Amino acid sequence: MQTSDATLVQYQALADHRLHFGRLYFQVIGLNLALVTGVLTAVAINRPLWLAAAGLLAGPVLLGTALVAHRLHAQEESYASALRAIEQQEPGMIVLSNPKRPGARRFVVLALAAAGLLLAIGSAFCTA
Repeated sequence: MQTSDATLVQYQALADHRLHFGRLYFQVIGLNLALVTGVLTAVAINRPLWLAAAGLLAGPVLLGTALVAHRLHAQEESYASALRAIEQQEPGMIVLSNPKRPGARRFVVLALAAAGLLLAIGSAFCTA
């Protein structure tokens, strides 16, 4: 019975860490998208000469956001695989699914990277 108690404590700790990284994933993306959108909207209203420079800076910010989101998702997935290993060893536990296809979070990371590249490249050719 003590093995199950220790396993339950370990499972809870891993689940808490997975939840933490899952929340960080969305918080990082939400914060950076709000900042980039807000700054570009404020700058675009006045259409100053340095609008292209703001776009050139916003592109790498979105690329960095994609990188951080990718790393957070990878960390969350590592905790999920550890949880699956515990679930498979304990009788009577429901095992988390292990999808083989890329999920929505991978597509969000790709979309962020693509938006960052397009924004940086488009701003480089933008004329005021």
